[in-house]
Amino acid sequence: MRRSTSALLTTIVIATLVAAAGCDLLAPKPEFTIHIDSVRAPGAVSGGAAFEVLFFGPVGPNGCHRFKSFRTNRSSSDADVTVVGQRVTGTCTQMPVYLSGEPLTIAPPVADPFTLRVHQPNGTVLTRTIRAE
Repeated sequence: MRRSTSALLTTIVIATLVAAAGCDLLAPKPEFTIHIDSVRAPGAVSGGAAFEVLFFGPVGPNGCHRFKSFRTNRSSSDADVTVVGQRVTGTCTQMPVYLSGEPLTIAPPVADPFTLRVHQPNGTVLTRTIRAE
């Protein structure tokens, strides 16, 4: 009886560890740069009004990945943006996760032309120019 209880307990522990490995439950929560495949922004804006930029792209292959934040460095004439994701722990879906228009508000002042630079994980930069009136 004691031997079968021990074997059952061992089986449960191994099954739990195997299930946890699917989302790396024991792994740290590293941040990563999200690849942005497109940006939607107005072609022209009022230099004294805020406007939104929408970001699109794959976040990760499963629900263990999520959007965390925008890291921005800006002046009146430009904005450098890095879109940050985070690997999460817990129960995760197996469905891919996407940004489907994650909004970033650009507050005034906005000079003409205004350059938006989005930094990619591979070191390249996606650039958009927005006219200010």
